[in-house]
Amino acid sequence: VEDYGTFTCLKPNSRFDKVITKEDMVHRFSVDGVGRTAKVSVDNNYALQNLLNEGYVYNITVQGGVVTAASAATGVEGTASSVSETAIVVDGKTVSLNSDTKFFAIDPKVGGSVVKEIDRSELKDKTVKVYGDPAKVVYQAFVAKPYKSPVNGEPGLRTIKNYLATALEPVGTSLYVYGGTWDWQDVASSPQGRTIGVPQTWIDFFQQQDIDFSYRDDEHMSQTTYQFGGWNQYHYAGVDCSGYVGWSVYNIMNTESFQEDKPYYVAGANTRAKALGEGGFGEYTREFTAADFKPGDVMSMSGHCWICIGSCPDGSLVILHSTPSDNKNGTGKGGGGVQISGVSDTPNSQAYQLAKYYMEKYFPEWSERYDAVQRGMSYVTNISNANNGKFSWYNDARGLTDPDGFLNKNAEEILQELFGETKSILNPETPLADGSYTNVVYVGVEDYGTFTCLKP
Repeated sequence: VEDYGTFTCLKPNSRFDKVITKEDMVHRFSVDGVGRTAKVSVDNNYALQNLLNEGYVYNITVQGGVVTAASAATGVEGTASSVSETAIVVDGKTVSLNSDTKFFAIDPKVGGSVVKEIDRSELKDKTVKVYGDPAKVVYQAFVAKPYKSPVNGEPGLRTIKNYLATALEPVGTSLYVYGGTWDWQDVASSPQGRTIGVPQTWIDFFQQQDIDFSYRDDEHMSQTTYQFGGWNQYHYAGVDCSGYVGWSVYNIMNTESFQEDKPYYVAGANTRAKALGEGGFGEYTREFTAADFKPGDVMSMSGHCWICIGSCPDGSLVILHSTPSDNKNGTGKGGGGVQISGVSDTPNSQAYQLAKYYMEKYFPEWSERYDAVQRGMSYVTNISNANNGKFSWYNDARGLTDPDGFLNKNAEEILQELFGETKSILNPETPLADGSYTNVVYVGVEDYGTFTCLKP
């Protein structure tokens, strides 16, 4: 967007005195390396704005200075292993080049991507996007490494176990973006919120960023993903708390992407629990304690919402949510995103121990940037908004069934089953107590191979 970070679509305020309507925004494009501008059609509920993601490549149609059609360009993507005057080899696929082929690099900067012309000699061993054969244009551009979540759900399977497995898919690979997975016009779900599986744009954005990413920067408004002006320019890049809960619900209620939106998908955090209850899927209440939480419950507290994995013997809760959390770089700025966390007022609670273990073991790239976090019991008690409360699924066809018995398991048992773990974090091996035991397997000497019975 031209002049991004200098205006608002809302009423003037202390940050912005310039107001521009969504319909009048000017958008920037790079056509064969030359900067061009146009407005974008608002037809079909801002469909094109919800499609156009910064730094990606499209085929567009322009009429009267307005982009009236757009579709994602299709080409060959991957790492260029060799480049010559006549061909480029991308992940084993050869595409011919000629004297008309043009070469550019896309730098996907927050606040506006930059496209510059480069020499073909700069492409070797770089990730590229190639369009046409013979290629009309070759972009040196970011291409994400393939990502597979350690836990995966099954679209449309309405069980407690599958809901938690599905909700775990974006953990450790999706960053917190305020307004992320809301639509561009900031009223409902973006295409990402109605995508089966982890949206590729979430994976792309996570891999493009590093430990210095922050979800907002009030001092540099033209270089932040934060939604300052009444629209979500980076709706595609990451996911906020209500976007995450909405995405998770969509994925267990549907088997195909981009189906009709519902109010219990992406909308305000304060109302997620209440909306699910009003949708007829379970019970919504404002009267509860931490001991009342069950696996799969959705909590709407003031300004935030989250999913309960389960409770621990010490009363702490293990939860899933998308939330800002401090970077490990010591700057005090928040990055964060979809993660497993603990909820307790007790330091080093059992829930925190589980969150730390599973985040560090299964999401190492995430854990290089962020520590596991524990939130206080205000996560349970802060229902100051009249629409806040707790939602529990009906345990039948109206909600989510429980053939796997998750409602009778604690948080550690649930995590062990979902991740295929056998080791207990909360109850490690202990010495045998005095007494008689039957049917016992002798496993071996502890620390075998690390000591001697002779002299050192």
